Amino acid sequence: MKLLLLEFNEIDGHLVERGIALGNLPTFARLRAEAECFETDAGDSYLEPWVQWVTLHTGVPLARHGAVQLALGPGVPQPFVWETLSAAGHRVWVCGALNGRDRAGLRGAILLDYWAPAVRGSPFFAFQRFVNACVSRHIDERHRLPWREAAGFLSFMLRRGLRPATMARAAGHAAAAALTRTPWRVVFALEDCQLDLFFHERRRLDPAFGVFFVNSVAHLQHNYWREAEPERFAEPPAAHRRRHAGAIAAGYRHLDRLLARLLDSVGPQTTVLLCSALGQEPYRQEGARGPTLYRVDDLSALVRALALPNPASIARHMADAFTLHYADEPAARAARDRLAAARIGRRRLFRAELRGKAVLVDGSLTFESDPSEPVMVGDVPSGFRLGDLARVGHHVGGVHHRRGLLWIRGRFPRPAPGPGRPVPLTAIAPLIETFFDVRSAGPREGS
Repeated sequence: MKLLLLEFNEIDGHLVERGIALGNLPTFARLRAEAECFETDAGDSYLEPWVQWVTLHTGVPLARHGAVQLALGPGVPQPFVWETLSAAGHRVWVCGALNGRDRAGLRGAILLDYWAPAVRGSPFFAFQRFVNACVSRHIDERHRLPWREAAGFLSFMLRRGLRPATMARAAGHAAAAALTRTPWRVVFALEDCQLDLFFHERRRLDPAFGVFFVNSVAHLQHNYWREAEPERFAEPPAAHRRRHAGAIAAGYRHLDRLLARLLDSVGPQTTVLLCSALGQEPYRQEGARGPTLYRVDDLSALVRALALPNPASIARHMADAFTLHYADEPAARAARDRLAAARIGRRRLFRAELRGKAVLVDGSLTFESDPSEPVMVGDVPSGFRLGDLARVGHHVGGVHHRRGLLWIRGRFPRPAPGPGRPVPLTAIAPLIETFFDVRSAGPREGS
């Protein structure tokens, strides 16, 4: 009795159907024909993948698990579904689960997501360090590969299933990215390598429950939907960005290739769940350019400008998200309070949350503003303007949608949402436990 949970983050059901109709996604077409297809509902109004995947993995909504930001998943009080299965004696292999956690005693293995810091001593340290470096360089808008970490990564992958075909495809992606100035192609190579690693560990562990998470299409939809379908937006893309028009279609073809390898590997005897957790849709509002992602290029300068206590270290997770680490909690609390008080007019610049001696920060300004607006900290002028501290990174094309997809192939307890009603994400972890005839390893209450 085996179950594979495929987590294709934020894929859009309408784009999948279009690709199938055009003949571009033969493996999606094959799986759809073999599966029973449902729509899911996020349940919460706050739509972020690091929230919804924790909801799916724990079976409780945000109000209970509390993982409102990336990196808060490890602290949730509820068990993750793989922990429940492990405690019941089932071997698990979790490859890339977003906002997950790795606890001692797990029967199997877990590779944390691309944004989780690499931890020395982890069996996947070399892989995680290289991926972290790639993500950090992309966030910092430096598109060259992190060669310092590449040697360890290559050595690690050569011992863990790296195929010559994957190396050849990676070289092709890198060459095309350089020649066409489309750096997004490199993410396909990373996910190809991740799949080689997934298969290697799956052969070694022979898990009853496997998870494989990928994020490429979610990233491409956020960044390039305007270029792919300019007719659906109030404002067309800039001329220099039109070279990205094929990014989303390329992303879905890439996922179709991954899906083919996965289905061929596990065979028909393995139950397969394909889930997106939530969806995306093009941003549409007459006369509006779309949500704006602001980025702070120099985080140390931001600390000085807002007169924050000096942190021991700063870690950037996303273009508009970072964590300040402090030596003591009072300093962290003071930084949190000042960040939460920073504003232009009545609009806050940041969402800041205190977690022990760390402050987790997300950008809060979502629509383009005058860069000359003065930045206030409470009622006190900071002496800086918005443009001194942050700049527009880009205008978001694809925005989150609460509906996702769930395709079930094989023997599995079917959800019962009722005619025309979506399946709540909170129902999926309990159904997985029912499939394995186990009960949750801990209570699903509390936060």
